[in-house]
Amino acid sequence: MNNKGQIRTILQVAALLLILFGAYSGYQQATYWQQNLAAGILTSPYFVVGIVAFVASFFIAAEKYGECPSCKEKIIVGAEKCRFCGQKVKWSKE
Repeated sequence: MNNKGQIRTILQVAALLLILFGAYSGYQQATYWQQNLAAGILTSPYFVVGIVAFVASFFIAAEKYGECPSCKEKIIVGAEKCRFCGQKVKWSKE
């Protein structure tokens, strides 16, 4: 997994934990004040931040990999040359 993929996964896990904690704290707040459950959950700041972070995690672009024609190692698509063997790479527009 590349660096951006790891960041995306960590952000999604953290966002889901915030959503769960926000839902629980909203539930506690709603039962304490005898309010509507949905209003208590949706107004929880942890829940709102978790939703925003989860949606934002999908906008982090993951790098695409191709194969070097010479040594068959994985390299980032768009690289001018292979970092393993030094072979110049020409990418087709597919």
